[in-house]
Amino acid sequence: MKVDYVDELIIVTQLMETNACPGYLGNIEIKDNSIFLIMTLASDDICDSQEVFKFTYIIKNPNKQKYTIAEIDMR
Repeated sequence: MKVDYVDELIIVTQLMETNACPGYLGNIEIKDNSIFLIMTLASDDICDSQEVFKFTYIIKNPNKQKYTIAEIDMR
């Protein structure tokens, strides 16, 4: 996982191997000084192939606070 603090943004990038067929929807949860990255399936279209995806989260951070970033949680 790569985390960059740029001006008032946090940019988190992670490569992850997952099912190749469905789309994915990203979300975050912020609790105290931690950001939890969440990835959910956009459909039930599952297949037998795997693919490596590059997931990128761009998070507004107007206070320029440093956070602990958790690994992506697939749901």
